[in-house]
Amino acid sequence: MIIGGQQSWFQTLINLNQPMQVGFWWDVSSQPPDGLTFSVDGITQASIAGEAVGWQYFATNLPAGSHTLLWTYSNVSNDNPTGIPFADSGWVGDPTIVPLVTLATAPFLSIQLVATNTALLF
Repeated sequence: MIIGGQQSWFQTLINLNQPMQVGFWWDVSSQPPDGLTFSVDGITQASIAGEAVGWQYFATNLPAGSHTLLWTYSNVSNDNPTGIPFADSGWVGDPTIVPLVTLATAPFLSIQLVATNTALLF
């Protein structure tokens, strides 16, 4: 349990030689505005908060290069009594980093009419 005004976090540094997609499952049990955020290179990409969010999948594309991935659970203030038993926790599971699927460039096809009922394809 995190006391009001505190954070718990973990991060990883990655160096990608090609564009990739990072994805993971996450869940949280918190009283908003407390919650879990995910950021890349200091820019928040997504956040979740609430009493019964349930496991959700999140994915985002990253360009080639070095990146800092950071997950932060923040407890902004002491919870107000609501009768709902918040765990004041966030969970992250099954992180993956996979290459982006790129569409192959279709070859250029030219058709030239060379005679009646005859075409040249190149």
